[in-house]
Amino acid sequence: MDFATGTTVTPLATCGCWVCGARSHSDRDYILRAFGGPNHFAATCEAVTDALGFCSRHGSFLATQAQLSLEVTKVFREVILRVLPLLAEDQFQQEPFQRIFFSATESCPACWFEERRVARRVGQVSRLLGSGMSSDEFTYWSDLCVVHTLAATRELKPEARMAALVHYGATLDASAIWLDEQLHNAVSADVASVSSRSACLQHAFKLVAGEQWLGTSTSNNAEGATAESDGSLTHTFGHPDFCPLCNEHYWARRRWIRAVGLAARYREEEWLLFPTCPAHIQVIAELGDRGITEAVIQHALNVARQALRHEIQTIESATTALPEAIRKRRPRKQWSAKPAKTRRIRAERSMRCPGCERLAIAQDRSIGALLNLLREKRHRDALARGHGLCMKHFALAYVMAPRSVRAMLAEVQRHKLIALEVALGQWLNVAATTRDTDSLACPDGPWRSALRRFCGSSPDDFISTPYS
Repeated sequence: MDFATGTTVTPLATCGCWVCGARSHSDRDYILRAFGGPNHFAATCEAVTDALGFCSRHGSFLATQAQLSLEVTKVFREVILRVLPLLAEDQFQQEPFQRIFFSATESCPACWFEERRVARRVGQVSRLLGSGMSSDEFTYWSDLCVVHTLAATRELKPEARMAALVHYGATLDASAIWLDEQLHNAVSADVASVSSRSACLQHAFKLVAGEQWLGTSTSNNAEGATAESDGSLTHTFGHPDFCPLCNEHYWARRRWIRAVGLAARYREEEWLLFPTCPAHIQVIAELGDRGITEAVIQHALNVARQALRHEIQTIESATTALPEAIRKRRPRKQWSAKPAKTRRIRAERSMRCPGCERLAIAQDRSIGALLNLLREKRHRDALARGHGLCMKHFALAYVMAPRSVRAMLAEVQRHKLIALEVALGQWLNVAATTRDTDSLACPDGPWRSALRRFCGSSPDDFISTPYS
């Protein structure tokens, strides 16, 4: 987002964490590599099976790559054939089932590819600092976001880590002071003041959110959503186009965004609502509301400063030797370890993003409500008639369901997957016969149905673009 003009720009021209920059084009690079030809077919099928699809962000990106529709069709047909045997009841206690289904909601092959790129760059920073280079000599040090600064310093020796974090803490403090001054003088409308305020916001955004790596901008307007899609969970059981749990997540996210706007307007309950993770800060910035964005960035910067102070205190408590007399009176297992561990746990808790927390709670509640409703036959019939669950939410509900409901879920999902596999096979036969792959790029073609089944779906699929 360009904070001077209030328009969304991707990527930001004037800010970006050097480590976050490793994500640039990683989604495109992975998709073209995984679906670009037969060389990676087996590896792609195995990775997609192990993750039960992609996250909705990468699924949405893949849906725009119509030129890869033939390879996508082949991969998901093979994935279905590999997943179907896992739905048998006797597989529930087996290692392959538990490895795949218990981690499905957090798994995405394209995200793994991104994380490996980022990890390599974090390792570069860590090796440079560990080789004796000071943070003053490292050109990109003041451009790193908080998350990657903590990651890059985690493996350093305590003395080097302390020096690096203190130096970075000074950068955060200076940015916070600068931001407070700019927002305090926000009444001035001259060009120089607006430009300075924009530069200040850009710098603070870079520190707390890194680069705008999410790519597409999201639609957060409730306008255009149908009354049907905003109904209760029971009203979406029979919907032919999207997963009812994806729909619940969609509206929970909308409610949280509205609550953030109200908190920013009245300056109340900021700690309970304002996001602190890069992904959700990005979501709020894309709203285009300058006042909300300023409030969220200011809050996130203060939370980051607090987290950094916790890290520094943890290092101090772990490296400071206790007086000899105290060490003799205390058992060896209690020497310095307990205070350090306590402070570290508090620091980790303080970093929990309220946006992530609220959406996680909403997801747990919706799954509980779903399993409770499925005890009644009319709701089971409605779920069987409609789109059913996407594979990500199916995995989550399936492992939590009682045995009777679990058997019904598996049966419904098995029928959906078999029907989808037949449709994919028929389209492949048509392509092989006519040598015409353009028909596979149809928006309503089975390859897109496969993406909705394995990557999630929501009303945004038919209004704008979903966000995971």
